[in-house]
Amino acid sequence: MDLIASLTSQLGLEPDTAKGLAGAVLGQVEQGVGQSLGGADVSAFRAQLPELGEWKSKIAGLGGADEGGGGGLLGALAGGGLGGGLLGAAGSWLGGAGAGSGGLDVGSLVALAGKAGLGGEAVQQLLPLVLSFLKSRLDPALLAKILGAVPGLEQFAGLAGGAEGGGLAGALGGLFGR
Repeated sequence: MDLIASLTSQLGLEPDTAKGLAGAVLGQVEQGVGQSLGGADVSAFRAQLPELGEWKSKIAGLGGADEGGGGGLLGALAGGGLGGGLLGAAGSWLGGAGAGSGGLDVGSLVALAGKAGLGGEAVQQLLPLVLSFLKSRLDPALLAKILGAVPGLEQFAGLAGGAEGGGLAGALGGLFGR
């Protein structure tokens, strides 16, 4: 699967914007792998996604977020105008998963997607597309470890096949008033 082509065609993004969003999401996954699983699994993750470094370098062009994909990203977006209600609702859906817990900080990703010009429907598609990409690129054993170790990521496992309306997609749709 070509993630950038999927993000540009399905979400109507420019390639650099798609790379920055992919870098932000995958950067958070990478950080979670490091915190939860350790160095050998991070090395395997990076080896199977050689374009990750380039994509992470594009994050800064999405509204001043840093390349860390974690706490700095949330801090950069905290004053982004979307309000604590949206960020808190998305975070609570994931059981409090956030940058500090080694999990996906969905609130910051939602805010970043908004800064990139995405509406509710596009945001609902972003994370399932990224998970489909991971399923197509990662060794199944590594993917299984990552899904179990990175809080929040497993929430998208059922959505990656294209299901709509329920689960997190429905919750995000409600947050955006779809």
